[in-house]
Amino acid sequence: MLVGLMLARNESWIIGCSLRAALLWCDKVVVIDHASTDDTGKIILDIAFANDGRVILHKWPEEEHWDEMYVRQKSLEIGRIA
Repeated sequence: MLVGLMLARNESWIIGCSLRAALLWCDKVVVIDHASTDDTGKIILDIAFANDGRVILHKWPEEEHWDEMYVRQKSLEIGRIA
């Protein structure tokens, strides 16, 4: 199984195309949304709904510290259990 990993923040302008393209190649995609204030989360949820469990959305709250390497490790851990 091939699981893609994506990090996103306020990516409403491109997340739909990116996620749909990733789903052409990946069995599942883990997306960590870092406190987006635009429609990024809604777009991800719409695509997840249309793709029957192939998209795993994890919301990263604004108040939680963002450490790039830590978040990438967390996405890898989520992907391993997907």
